[in-house]
Amino acid sequence: MPADHVGAVISSKRKIDAAASRFTAMGNLPWSTTEEELSQMFTELGDVQSVALITDRETGRSRGFGFVELDDEGSQKAISELNGKDMGGRALRVNEAQDKPRRSGGRSGGGRWWRTLVAARPTTDY
Repeated sequence: MPADHVGAVISSKRKIDAAASRFTAMGNLPWSTTEEELSQMFTELGDVQSVALITDRETGRSRGFGFVELDDEGSQKAISELNGKDMGGRALRVNEAQDKPRRSGGRSGGGRWWRTLVAARPTTDY
């Protein structure tokens, strides 16, 4: 895979031909895993379109999961061959990536009611 595909931004708004490629989710990765290592691992199994290793925003360290965009055949092959395989003392979890379900219901505002309650509480000076 050419180096320009490593770290490619994966957008949910980007249109992808479902018959041509699929996103494969990798979980339980060792913290030391790099995008280049994932790319090499998957290149042997199919045509890699992009690789995204999810990192912590503050530390930049891997969060232990990532996504690889492969052709359909390569995706199925990767799931069957890599799921449960040991990598750095950890059993990999490899499956087809699913869209994140939208949250619905519940209270909106992320707990705003609590801030309102605290702000409205009378204060007394002792």
